[in-house]
Amino acid sequence: VKIQQHFPCKNTACRKTHNGNILFINAIDICIFKLDRKEEADRWIERVLAITDDYDGEVNYLAACYYAQAGNSDKAFKCMAASLEKGYANYYNWAVNTEADVNVEPIRKDPRFSALLKANGAIFGR
Repeated sequence: VKIQQHFPCKNTACRKTHNGNILFINAIDICIFKLDRKEEADRWIERVLAITDDYDGEVNYLAACYYAQAGNSDKAFKCMAASLEKGYANYYNWAVNTEADVNVEPIRKDPRFSALLKANGAIFGR
């Protein structure tokens, strides 16, 4: 299933331009959240997780970013664990990145964060 079929934007040109780019779709989700439409944003990210083949863990990483920004630590850690299990090994994104709103910065001080990174250290070469 192509993500663009489920895209909340009804503008065909917009849907064709982005053609299911997951980073763009995650940014849209965070924008929906920032517009105080949290329930819609939650449904959107759940739909993305359900229909996307997350072969490398990036989709779950981006969902972890959304949930971290939305203040839902438990779901953020669930997505973080799934992402790491699938091999998403961008240590900079996990541990350092604070650019824009697509990051996990709000959960980094939680002890579960360092525990997950440590438990999956082999994928980072650590």
